[in-house]
Amino acid sequence: TPPTILATIGADGCFEGMFRECNSLKYIPQIRLNDIPKNGCYCMFYGCTSLTTIPSFSFNYIGNQGCFSMFQGCTSLESFGEFKVNTFDYRSCYQMLKGCTKLTYFPPISQGTLADGCLCSLFDECTALETPPALPLTKLAENCYSQMFRGCTNLKVAPVLPATTLAYECYAGMFENCSNLTVTPELPVTTLAISCYEGMFKGCTS
Repeated sequence: TPPTILATIGADGCFEGMFRECNSLKYIPQIRLNDIPKNGCYCMFYGCTSLTTIPSFSFNYIGNQGCFSMFQGCTSLESFGEFKVNTFDYRSCYQMLKGCTKLTYFPPISQGTLADGCLCSLFDECTALETPPALPLTKLAENCYSQMFRGCTNLKVAPVLPATTLAYECYAGMFENCSNLTVTPELPVTTLAISCYEGMFKGCTS
């Protein structure tokens, strides 16, 4: 049973690696911070192989690498209840769910101001993910979706990509090695950015 965490104001690295590789942990404690500081939840639940669901993930702001690899390697994690972030910072959710090989559901990423690399590699190697979350945001940031679904070998239909403002490498490698992807999105943007589509469908053999 994890401890009750009453803190409402964090500090850099405050929860870094706190429950790392706690293989019997079945649920996470409530995190009451509105703002996640730099490295605040870095690898906090990394390798917690008994976690099955995250009921709520709602923050005003996630700082520089604030949730970097937070749930990486949680191989029993199947779903998220909600995902709400108002403002992302540099690589704030980088590789957050990498290697969550049972993840089948993630809610829409429908709000927030994106930042450089903020959702890069978010679902990297989530091999059970069939239905991607909706991505309705229209203004992208550098590398924000790069390698987002890399190695999602069960993904068959890509999400709609309605963004009208692109940025450097924003979609680079987004669907790399999605070997069962058969339905690709329309790309309606008329003004492109440097390397915005670089390797977007690399290794999509279907």
